Amino acid sequence: MVSALSKSTITRTNDILLDLVREGLDAWRHSVVPGEKQPQVHLINIDFTQLTDPEERSYFEHVPTKLNLPAEMVDRLIAIGGRLLRESMELRILQSKLEPAPAAGPTEPGSPRTVSSIDPPVRPSVRAGIGDPPR
Repeated sequence: MVSALSKSTITRTNDILLDLVREGLDAWRHSVVPGEKQPQVHLINIDFTQLTDPEERSYFEHVPTKLNLPAEMVDRLIAIGGRLLRESMELRILQSKLEPAPAAGPTEPGSPRTVSSIDPPVRPSVRAGIGDPPR
């Protein structure tokens, strides 16, 4: 019972925060000085409910909410965040709007990378938990 209430409260809080972020972004977009370029901001929401594998979803839904997690768990969280983002329909729609039409030839060296070619972040091998003494 307590777990269900806690999950419901967290979900409700997340929804409220997302609404506040959306409202803040809209206000920011509308505060542009006339003649300046309109900012293009895209908020993409991902969460573990998007995972189709029940075992995988259960693992991530049961990650403890504390500031110091085992390194393997941190690595898995980072990896699943990147995967969920890459698989999100919202990102695919954004990519289709941003990507130019395919070029006839190979990409020029040094040309800008598109959103679709962004690699997941590389984590440093040294991990320190919150509150750990500096190394």
